[in-house]
Amino acid sequence: MDSSSTRLFNQLKTSEPFFLMAGPNVIESEDHVMRMANHIKAITSNLGLQLVCKSSFDKANRTSSKSFRGPGLVEGLKILEKVKVAYDIPIVTDVHESIQCEAVGRVADIIQIPAFLCRQTDLLVAAAKTGKIVNIKKGQFCAPSVMANSAEKIRLAGNENVMLWSWICVADDLIVDPRNFEWMREASCPVVADVTHSLQQPARSKVWIISDIIDMCDRFDAFEAHWNEMRIRFLEASLELERNPGDVNAPNQIHIAEQDEIALTAEFEKLQLEGGGVASGGLRELIPCIARTAVAVGVEGIFMEVHDDPLRAPVDGPTQWPLRHLEELLEELIAIASVSKGKQSFKIDLTPFRD
Repeated sequence: MDSSSTRLFNQLKTSEPFFLMAGPNVIESEDHVMRMANHIKAITSNLGLQLVCKSSFDKANRTSSKSFRGPGLVEGLKILEKVKVAYDIPIVTDVHESIQCEAVGRVADIIQIPAFLCRQTDLLVAAAKTGKIVNIKKGQFCAPSVMANSAEKIRLAGNENVMLWSWICVADDLIVDPRNFEWMREASCPVVADVTHSLQQPARSKVWIISDIIDMCDRFDAFEAHWNEMRIRFLEASLELERNPGDVNAPNQIHIAEQDEIALTAEFEKLQLEGGGVASGGLRELIPCIARTAVAVGVEGIFMEVHDDPLRAPVDGPTQWPLRHLEELLEELIAIASVSKGKQSFKIDLTPFRD
């Protein structure tokens, strides 16, 4: 087993209050991922958090064949290696085929197994044999107990360095069940909470966040009356929300008219990088909610996709956290973790209570 991987694994599982896996969803360019790594490392170093830089070289499991995929294995690994060397930070990236594992293991410190592939024995064994830490995303279709079997496949291949993370799928939505964080500890693995993917609205974007619409309208031709009129309507909705923050009739997300939905979707796709296409929707405003819950429960790690310009992100823009708010959110999570006893089992006394 790789001794450097074991050292990193021990550092991560004992990190206090938690470690952070963060970075853009996909490698958009060498310059972009380098800038993102630089900014994120500066923030985590200031806060005293252990950082693992994340970005994908190939989004091979997107819903649509038109979706942006990234630079591919060879070029992507060259870029990730430059990030690793330049900023002296561990790297995590995902694999989709057994044949990719050896090459990825020469660069990445952690090999990530996508949720849809979490039970693929050949892939798990190939990842394990690299000696690198293996991070298995719990399949949306799997009970927490099933993940113990996936972790065992890694161990039986001679690798004890395995981590698990959780979410669960209900119909066409993704639901975070905090009980999974507790139950998955039974596999004797560090548990990582994915606080951004968990809020995807896969292959749909019918619900729009008011602030996002305003930002998008600002980017479009300000001289087009249609966009000005739409922006005014959503600004009015936003002001109504500010005036009545507790009013259930003034939510911060709305269903919009079909003609506006078509127009917004078309313009949103124009904002994507060349080669982009259909993208998932998401509920970015709930990322702090999921993150607060996870650190209160006491997970070992937080996984968070971060972007400096989410509206222009070619993949999963609606669930990438804005870089400008990263430090603020992490400060809050550290404060919550400092007063939580989530990593300790609650001792329940069932003896009869007596006055």
